[in-house]
Formats: sequence, C-alpha cells, structure tokens
Amino acid sequence: MVWQNSLIRGRNEIKYKTFLNAKRFIFLALLAILMGGYFSSVLASSNNGSEIIELRISVPSTAGSPNDQMIDSFGQTLERIAPGEFKIIKLIENEALPQGTEIQAMHEGGIDMALVSPADIEGEIGKHPEAQLLNGVKREEFLASLRIQMMPFVFRDTQHIENAFQVYLDPIIMPASEVLDLKVIGHIYHGTRVLEVVYNHPITNPGQLGSRALRVPAGQAWSKVAQCLSGPDSFVTMGHAEVKTAVQNGAILALEFPLSSFKTLGLEHKFQQIILTNHLIHYLYWAISKNRWDALSEQKQKAISEAINEATQFNNKNRMDEEVRLMETYKQTFLITEPNLNAFTQQTSNVFADASLELKELVEKVKKL
Repeated sequence: MVWQNSLIRGRNEIKYKTFLNAKRFIFLALLAILMGGYFSSVLASSNNGSEIIELRISVPSTAGSPNDQMIDSFGQTLERIAPGEFKIIKLIENEALPQGTEIQAMHEGGIDMALVSPADIEGEIGKHPEAQLLNGVKREEFLASLRIQMMPFVFRDTQHIENAFQVYLDPIIMPASEVLDLKVIGHIYHGTRVLEVVYNHPITNPGQLGSRALRVPAGQAWSKVAQCLSGPDSFVTMGHAEVKTAVQNGAILALEFPLSSFKTLGLEHKFQQIILTNHLIHYLYWAISKNRWDALSEQKQKAISEAINEATQFNNKNRMDEEVRLMETYKQTFLITEPNLNAFTQQTSNVFADASLELKELVEKVKKL
C-alpha cells in the first residue's frame, strides 16, 4: 500500500507540474499576443513616437474625376515619402462640402485641406475689412493678384499664367493668405474654360445666348465672368451639385466648364455646340489651415509639400493630355465654333471698366510677359 500511495503521489505531482507548466505556457502565449497587439497598435498609430496625422480633404467632384485622381495621387505619394505617418480622409460627391464653403470649414476644424479658387480667397478677405496690410502686402495688391485670375481673356495659355504666378502672383498671394489663417502651398491646373451650349446655331458674340441661359458658380467674381460672356441678365448662379438636374430640366442652356469637367458631368448628349472662348485658364490653390500647418513638424510639412508637388505634376499633365484627346473626340460629335474674340474682349473691358488702378496696372504687366 505504501508503494501504491507513493506512486499515486508521484503521478499527482507530475500532473500538477504539467498543469502549472500549461498555465504558464497559456499565460505567456496570451501575454505575447497582447504585447504583439500593443506594439502593432503603437506602430500603426505612431512613427518615431508621433501619432498618425489625419488630413480631411473636401473634393467637390465625382469619383474618378481628375480632382479625385489627383487626391489619390497625393495620398499615394505621401505614403511613399512618409510611410505610416498620414491618413487621408477624402470627402467626395455627396460627402463633399458645397463649393465656396471650404475655407470656413477649415477655420472651424471640419476639414484640414481643400482646393480653393481665387474667388474663394477674395471672399475671405471681405470678412476682414480691417486688414489693410497682410504680411507686408497691401490689401489692394492682394485683391488684384486674385482678381486677375478671374478676369477673362488675360492669360494666353498655361505657360503664360505659370510665368505670372512665378513673377507677380505667388510672391503676393502666399504670404498674404497666412493672415487669413490659410497656408497656400501650390496651385493646380483645373482646365481651360470654354462654352458648352445645348443648341447648334453658332454663337460668335457675347449676348447671343439668351435670357438666363448660362450657369456660373455663385459669387461676385463668377457673375463678372458671366457678364463678359453673355451680358448682365443672361446668366444664373448655382452650385456644382445642382447643375446636372438643371440641365436635365432645361433650366439652363449653357455651361462654361473645362472639357474634362464637362465630360465628368455625363450629359454630353444634351449639348450640341462647343464655343472655343478659352476665356479662363483656370487654376485652383492647394490650401491648408494655417493653425493645422503650424502644428506639424518641419519634416511632416516637407513631406506634404513634396507630395503636393508630385500630385500637381500628375494632375497638370493628365488634364492637358485629356483636353487634347477630348477636343479630337468632340470634333466628331459637336459643332465647334470659333468666336469673335475681339467682341468678347471688348465686352470684358466694359465689365471691368471700374477695376482698381492696382488691377489695371497688373494686367498691363502680365500681358507683357
């Protein structure tokens, strides 16, 4: 009996030790899983001790559009330059903010970045009547540098306006915008704007479109563009989201879109004529909230700037190439009209007769480039 009890005790001790070893193994395995998850989380949310930076960008366009592709290019380039440091949150189509509200949304913290037009920045200046000197830039000089970009028939082509950016516009707009809590990092080619019309009798002079026929975006700058193209009472203003329904219902008869934007709208079958006014060589600005920018490290600022430069090159080449392809295609299906540009430029001179001295002087300088 003694040896049997000893055997039983030995077996129990073995079982107990096996049980303890199993518990230790399970504990260590769970600890490894937990620690692995912890470190994975740290690596996913941190790079050199810093959290992932979320950049919320509003894109007032449709999926697959040139703007959409450019933001994707920006995100991919940023990931290559600074892997794991940024997360791009893209607000597009129904999630995008209404045109013209992006700057206010950046100030309120709803988004971090946006593509904004010169007209949007001009509207922001109007909220600060007390600001007569902006980082050493006179208010009227700042306004002139924005307004000239929305003045039809000033710039001959993309190279002309790029030269103007380098020589006259960027040295004023970039530092002055910071007073408005905007960090302007660069500009992108949005397209050369032409007229698209639903009927096929040739339009060669301003004022031939008819009453309230032309749609332009809301805002004083766009209203002046419309007056240069059609007249004081022949246009309506509406947001981008409303255009498709308005065309389908016959509420508007003409657009002044770049060809790439016209294609993205998906209503080519509703139109019969393209008028080659080429009235605006249209650019948009990459902008980020100045407070958001200042909170970033110099390394992260550099990464964003580099990614923007690459995405801009990607966008500009793609848009220019697409415009050439689309024009060749549209020649087969649309009436292509060469307008009387002298009549349009005279109309523009009349509309801008009350322009400031600063704007008139800047126009003369730019035309000599």
